[in-house]
Amino acid sequence: RSAEDSESCTLRSGHPPLVSSPTGEWSYVKVCGAGSAGCNATPIKRIVHVNFADGCCEKEQTQSSTSSLQFGAHETRPLRGDFLSSEFREKNSLLLNFNRTPELTQHKTPSGKIGYYVWKPYVILQSLLDPKLPWETTVIAWTDAGIHFVADMRPLVREYMRESDVAATRTPMAE
Repeated sequence: RSAEDSESCTLRSGHPPLVSSPTGEWSYVKVCGAGSAGCNATPIKRIVHVNFADGCCEKEQTQSSTSSLQFGAHETRPLRGDFLSSEFREKNSLLLNFNRTPELTQHKTPSGKIGYYVWKPYVILQSLLDPKLPWETTVIAWTDAGIHFVADMRPLVREYMRESDVAATRTPMAE
């Protein structure tokens, strides 16, 4: 069959393997023929919204979390600085506390001018590793604390996750 006659979906076991993971996990994609009953990948059962604020943006974070529940998330996790382990803080102290120059931060809040976002991949990874969130049925929907939802996120999640275990989008800034 041609690519136009089929759809792809994520399958978490099977063949062919796509890429080996540095942690030893494998990712697979199954191509299901057009008109088939669909792929046998486990359906998404839970969307968990995650955001992070530490010393700024707490009001916006609350709006982000509240709107995520209004528009499709089953759970929201508004994380704060105490989510970062002391080991992570110590190892990344220089980057977490670096005073960035005005050229890089002209549209940022005063507290947004300190540090680089090294906490972002850490927060996402720790969320993914949470044993209370079954990886085969849960989607982690990360947003920055200043982002709020205005419509149902579930159609977007289904679309973005249709062909992959990982998806990213870009938020245009109104600055």
